[in-house]
Amino acid sequence: GLWSPPFNTDPMWSAGRLPTRNTMDHGGALPHNVDQIRADFDKGKLFLLRRLFIKLGFDGEVASPQNGWASSSPVHQFSENHNSFPE
Repeated sequence: GLWSPPFNTDPMWSAGRLPTRNTMDHGGALPHNVDQIRADFDKGKLFLLRRLFIKLGFDGEVASPQNGWASSSPVHQFSENHNSFPE
């Protein structure tokens, strides 16, 4: 008809029988140990947040670890000194 509901009414979908995939389905080992992966994720997250804040016009300080300790630095400070997570 002219109107369709705002959700999927497919019987296969509602019964939960669609095939699902995730990383566990594929197996394989992680490329590094878990601590290193977490540190890399945190560094990337902080980098992207700094870029977002700069794009939004923020010109203040952000929380940033310094040698693994809580600290803060100007949003435009991308040096390793103010982005060092414990590894």
